Amino acid sequence: KGKIGTVPVYPALGLRERFGERWETSEEATPLIGRDREMVALLDAWVRAQGGEGQLVTVIGDAGVGKSRLIAELIDKVASGSSVRVVRARCLSYGQGISLWLLSDLLRSLFGLREQDSVEEVGPRLRSSIGGLLAVAGEDTRAEALDVLGEVLGLAPGNSVVANAGPQIRRQSLIRSLRSVLGAFSERAPMVIVLEDVHWIDEASQDVLKELLSDVPGLRLLVLGAQRPGWNAPWSEWGWTERLTLRPLSDQEAVTLAGAVLGGMRLNPELERYVADRAGGNPFFVEEMLRALQEAGDLEERNGEMRLARGAAERLPSTLTEVLLARLDRLEGEVRTLTQIASVIGRSFSVRLLAAITGQAEQSLDRPLAALQQAEIAFPRRGPDLEYVFKHVSMREAAYNTLVQKRRQALHLATARATAEVYPSDEYIEIIAYHYAKTEEHEEAAQWLERAGDRAVDVYANEAAIAGYQETLRRLELVGAGETAVARIDEKLGGVLHTVARFDEALQVLEQAVEIYRQSRDLEAVGRVTARIGRVHRDRGSVDEGVARLTPLLDLLAWSGPSAGLASLYVALAHLYFAGGRYEECLDAAERGVDTARSIGDEGLLAAAEMRRGTVLYMLGKVEEGTAGLESSVHLAEATGNLEILSIAVSNLGELYFEIGALEQGRTNIERSLQLAERVGELASMGYSLVMIGWILYFLGEWEEAEGSIVRGADVIRSVDSSWYSAYPPLQLGRLRVAQGAWEDAARNLEECVTIAGPIGDIQALQGAHRLLGEIEVLEGRAQAAIDRLKSLEDTDPLSDQIGLLATLAWARLEEGLVDQADATVSRALDMARVRHHKPLLPEALRVQAMIRSRQERWDEAESIFGQAVAVAQSLPYPYGEARARYDWGLVRLRHERPEEAADQLEQALAIFRRLGARRDAERAHQDLESLEHAGPLKVHR
Repeated sequence: KGKIGTVPVYPALGLRERFGERWETSEEATPLIGRDREMVALLDAWVRAQGGEGQLVTVIGDAGVGKSRLIAELIDKVASGSSVRVVRARCLSYGQGISLWLLSDLLRSLFGLREQDSVEEVGPRLRSSIGGLLAVAGEDTRAEALDVLGEVLGLAPGNSVVANAGPQIRRQSLIRSLRSVLGAFSERAPMVIVLEDVHWIDEASQDVLKELLSDVPGLRLLVLGAQRPGWNAPWSEWGWTERLTLRPLSDQEAVTLAGAVLGGMRLNPELERYVADRAGGNPFFVEEMLRALQEAGDLEERNGEMRLARGAAERLPSTLTEVLLARLDRLEGEVRTLTQIASVIGRSFSVRLLAAITGQAEQSLDRPLAALQQAEIAFPRRGPDLEYVFKHVSMREAAYNTLVQKRRQALHLATARATAEVYPSDEYIEIIAYHYAKTEEHEEAAQWLERAGDRAVDVYANEAAIAGYQETLRRLELVGAGETAVARIDEKLGGVLHTVARFDEALQVLEQAVEIYRQSRDLEAVGRVTARIGRVHRDRGSVDEGVARLTPLLDLLAWSGPSAGLASLYVALAHLYFAGGRYEECLDAAERGVDTARSIGDEGLLAAAEMRRGTVLYMLGKVEEGTAGLESSVHLAEATGNLEILSIAVSNLGELYFEIGALEQGRTNIERSLQLAERVGELASMGYSLVMIGWILYFLGEWEEAEGSIVRGADVIRSVDSSWYSAYPPLQLGRLRVAQGAWEDAARNLEECVTIAGPIGDIQALQGAHRLLGEIEVLEGRAQAAIDRLKSLEDTDPLSDQIGLLATLAWARLEEGLVDQADATVSRALDMARVRHHKPLLPEALRVQAMIRSRQERWDEAESIFGQAVAVAQSLPYPYGEARARYDWGLVRLRHERPEEAADQLEQALAIFRRLGARRDAERAHQDLESLEHAGPLKVHR
């Protein structure tokens, strides 16, 4: 009415969302002063982020210096009237022991959820959002995302492929799903993520964000982190990130801000001086000091200037804390009490929870909460439930610190009980445990601290879990709890200590649990925990100690009949025997584990037992049985969701296929094992898979790719504090270096392998390293040194590298003129290769046998055997093995006075050597061909 023309009309959809910062909840916010340079830097980062060059900027400053205000001003500039998505999350001052708190806050903001939303509300909304965001992804990907993201928000595990997986696997799945979600959001519209108070970040969120934020440069995303000085984020060392440090305002800027707080009034010189001296350029201090002066009536206007009232100068507070306490003291009693109760809850507090703690109706809190808002101490933030937010964390801390210890404990207890009643979701377990931990109610505290530890384990927050279980034990001791309760916590604590490779501590705690279970005659628990002790010894490298610890229990547990504890014990013992190279004993333990697990119907344990059984069978040359066992393990692991066992079984199948000469099939399986290891998040297995891929690539003649894969695997394994796989990167790199002709480098790699493998008794790695060191010695003309090195290993267990070791020993004996010994030795190698159906090392053994036949002047046999060596090498394919056989075949033909046929073999060998990069081999072949071309006497360049 009264307007000419059309007027835009907008429907009222609801209350405007408030984040809760004082800058965004007050309609009369003071202007931003003294931050022009920083604002330009942030706007520049936003421009680059919009263009697809994602940015991560950390804003650093002391409390009250204006971090949140600066970020809020930026959001107003970039998000006003545009499709920009702004996502915010905040760390809690007490939240470092609450696993994935920051991440859960981030997810709530991403999906438009509130803390007060019930599980029944969160599930459908999350399912709908993920279905839309990941519509182009497969159903399995969406199910996995819903499963792991829902768990962070307190939902029960779903039915995805990782539903039954361990915490480490689910953590990797969480990272993958978050990457997919952020990528999908970024494709739809540019996005800003604000992370407040990251100096209080919890360990689990920090670990996840460290991996997640590495994707930022490729997204239309600006991440803004606000933190106080003195804490360094793990991503602060990345070269592409930026840091903005906010300095205090200058004296003039502080005075300008003070005038704005007073409604544009000019300050007289005395008040200007006090503002500059007392506030120290801290904007929050400036504001709070002036509001405190106004409330106390210590300011008066005279001649158009604002000045201190008479006597006010003596009453001026000297610290921010004094200012805040003075403001709190001026609140009426009911309002001040409510503020103290709210400060126990945290920076934000829902009216529903506050009412439950005080025992009042929500409506009765309207008046004191309105008073808090009017005093600009806390502001409302509306959602499904009304909640309030302290306008600054310092205000909350000041109110909290006014509580005496006894009153504080009582309020924490009331908060814990009320939170458990109001928010039954698992997401709040650790918050409830935090409040109980502040009380003397030891029995209740122990229950919730244990649950908090379990929750931390589930989300792979290991340090938080350790702290939770240790505090649980302390509380149990204070109430004189039963020993079985203590043993249960010891068992859990020992498991986490094992996971983080604190092996000695794990053994101590687990042994304590075993002793208590033994005294209570709980044999099932004794077997279960002792099996865990065995796994710790395997990973610790104390294999013999582990075997000695486990074997005495077998008869005791077997006497009471099949059980999960007995099956676990057999499986753990099989792992130990395998690690120690005791394969017959390993097979016996694994088969007993299979029988026991099958009799009790435990498919998870059956998968583990079958994996170990199948692996050792193929190591013993029973290839068909080994293949069947491993394939059975793969099917069982897939059915039960045991991705750890699945990863190992697939890897071992790959090695088996390699042994029988199906190199490409072996490569495919090991590449799948790498993908599974990445999904599991098992760094050691990832590294080993990369090394094994390099090993197969070496045989296939793809040496450049092989080296890259081995080096990457070495880097990954090196990042693990203790790994059984540490000996394999230097072994396979040494193998490659020998072939390349870099013998000095190869020797260093192989000696490193021996140094690592010796103390832990890794027979296979030791055989491989010594065999290759012996080969270098033969190539350098020191055949006797090779014999001395290898003869002590001649009769060790028949592993795959034993074939190569015997072939190299036969070669050394041939070079020393011990023809008959060489013949017997190489015959053993060939018999072993045929029994084990092992093809990749067969060309090497055939090459040596052909050389022996030549020395025996059995020329026709030599020719035939060289032909076999070349044919087998070509069928694999194994070009380096083919080239070596052709080279020695050429030399034998020269001795047999067949120069044209010799030249043909030498030329073919030279072409392969050059293509592969086998420098020394190529040099020798080239020199021999030159000698032949000039019809001079042939010199064998060995």
